[in-house]
Amino acid sequence: MTELSNAAQALLAALWMNPRFTLRYGMVENVPSPQARAALDEMVDAAILARHTEPGGAVVYSLAPAGRAMDRAKSMAFVKEHGSFALSVPKTEAKHD
Repeated sequence: MTELSNAAQALLAALWMNPRFTLRYGMVENVPSPQARAALDEMVDAAILARHTEPGGAVVYSLAPAGRAMDRAKSMAFVKEHGSFALSVPKTEAKHD
């Protein structure tokens, strides 16, 4: 399996210890921060997370089968050190691709 960055590992441990957790961005007022987007994209590319776009444009991330099968645990110290970034930013502040 692909080695994840520290930021991706921290986000995975902080949010997906419950395998049924989903992260939803409405994409209207707020969007993923650059750091969160990079970590989320990395985990989607590694098939650890699944990304789904709803008809209204909202984006939902959930744990994929490979993510459910892997050890997601990290210490709180690790999460604090590598995961101390905003999950979202106002859409007006986001860079456009």
